[in-house]
Amino acid sequence: MVSIPPDTTPGTSKKRKSTTTNDPSPEKDKTRKYAQASRTLKACELCRKQKTRCFRSPENPNSCLRCRFLSKTCSFENEETEGEISGMLPFNLSNQETTKKIDMIHDGINQILNYMKNGARTEDAKLLLDASESMKDRSNSIVNANDQNIPQFDSFKSVSSASPIAILQQLFPHQCNTSITNPMLQNTTLIQKEDVITLGILSEHEVTELISNFRRNYGRWVSFPSSVSTENLIVQIKEKSDLLLTSCCLVSFRYYKYKGPNNRSMECQLLTQRLTQDLNNSLVKYTSFGTCLGQVEFLQALVILSIYSKSLSKLDHSLNLDPWFLSNIGLSTFITKTALIDDFKEIDDETVEIQGETYNKLTILRIYNHLCLAHISNCIFSGRMCILDSNRVEKCATTLSLLNATNFDGRMVSEIGLLFITYKYLQNVSEIDSYQKLDHIFEKVVLDIKSWFVQWEYLFSQPALHFLEFNYNFCSMLVYYVYCFTRLKLLGEVAHHGVLDEDIFTDVFQKIDNEKLLETMYEYCLQVISHTNNIENDSYFAYLSDQIHFTFYFCCVFMIKLQKVMTNKDMLPAKNRKRLINVIQSLIDKFERISTDYPHDIIVTYKNNLETCLKENFI
Repeated sequence: MVSIPPDTTPGTSKKRKSTTTNDPSPEKDKTRKYAQASRTLKACELCRKQKTRCFRSPENPNSCLRCRFLSKTCSFENEETEGEISGMLPFNLSNQETTKKIDMIHDGINQILNYMKNGARTEDAKLLLDASESMKDRSNSIVNANDQNIPQFDSFKSVSSASPIAILQQLFPHQCNTSITNPMLQNTTLIQKEDVITLGILSEHEVTELISNFRRNYGRWVSFPSSVSTENLIVQIKEKSDLLLTSCCLVSFRYYKYKGPNNRSMECQLLTQRLTQDLNNSLVKYTSFGTCLGQVEFLQALVILSIYSKSLSKLDHSLNLDPWFLSNIGLSTFITKTALIDDFKEIDDETVEIQGETYNKLTILRIYNHLCLAHISNCIFSGRMCILDSNRVEKCATTLSLLNATNFDGRMVSEIGLLFITYKYLQNVSEIDSYQKLDHIFEKVVLDIKSWFVQWEYLFSQPALHFLEFNYNFCSMLVYYVYCFTRLKLLGEVAHHGVLDEDIFTDVFQKIDNEKLLETMYEYCLQVISHTNNIENDSYFAYLSDQIHFTFYFCCVFMIKLQKVMTNKDMLPAKNRKRLINVIQSLIDKFERISTDYPHDIIVTYKNNLETCLKENFI
């Protein structure tokens, strides 16, 4: 019998209205900021309704400047601090009150007003001026205690600065530098670069269309500068990274209406073959000690490949990418470049210099965060070890120390934190040998998730369509399932001699005689798959990450198996089963609509397997 410790059910997520996405017109689609999020991390209810920026009042932190100016009651007044949770905390612009940051705000306020002058309201402009002046007038800069816990960019070097190699590099710089010089640098000017354009795989027009589509639909993952035209961006990428150019083109090619001389499958095969060559060349070039042009672009390419490797690998049989391995390489390279070789030099609060070129610091840190997201997700999916420790995961919050951090960055940091909590739990339960230890670990992870939920709950009510709540429900469901599986394994009822039953879900669910556990997993899983109802735009759904598509697929299989057992136990009313069938069928239909004509399209595989599973298990 599998029992549950008392009072360990995680807090359920706050209910909110379904947020739907309507199919945008081509004009609106083109004017999007390439999926760059633009909302502040947290706003009071009034500012959120008015869709305007929200600055906390320096004189009264329990109110914002807008509410004080309009003599309104601010929702911040109802938010008494309930005891701080250490670690990665929500960040608000007004908490950054170091003198340097205040000066930056003040120096840039005229640029902000100039940007807003077309269509901005007078009251908004006055609020911004009031915010600037009130912050300038404060003689003593007070940094919130929570902000002190947010890592800074130079913290990436803190661990390695006392290492033996770092010490010797400081003592004997000339001798050490000779050992970390990349010989490939000396030959780059002599080698004629080859890419998808010079090789005739794609025309310049086709590449321009593909990169334009990439910026529009996938740009959030790499943060290309929105001020640079697509044509100029292609020139810059060609100079620095053939791999990045090929990766962007191949990802975008999946849904591209190709009209070239070759048939679509032949063109796709040529692109995948080129990607393999570019990846092999780049791995030798950038993962060795040394400095060379295109390091940022190499990492951006690994972000793209880590996030979409499952779907890309199904485009051609010659390509078989491993997202866990690729994100592993990306993170190892990033940590080495920032901590040991010191290639990433901090210029100021917002800028980093790399190989003589300046990059937005937020762009660099987002690369790190997205690699962390891809890596930890695939550690959970595959059961493999994570190369990150808690210290490196906490550094994801460095983005929140930047003035141009947005709601997008807050969601990313919170999602990574939740996934890492889940990953550590999965690792811990794999080593236990008693029920008492299992119950202790289970109770701890439930408390950790509760603490995480309290910390980030405000993001659940944000109007933008996102997947934070989606992942919260998935991780909670997985925590409960692994608890049940491990307890049954300790009893010797499943996984005899390490061998799993072919239908392990049914085997586990049938042997759980605690209905509360089954109901809890059912509710969490239903919340996950019901999230598809929030996504009306099929194009938006098609461009989601492989992680999201796989989670939908896995949870549907989980739910189909679970409902059959619950039905046999008379736990599931007929109306609930009917609702469940509709939700699952809705997802199958959505997979059908976004599938492509590639023979082994991963989406087609998901759809076919779900149809078979649904037919065999609904009684």
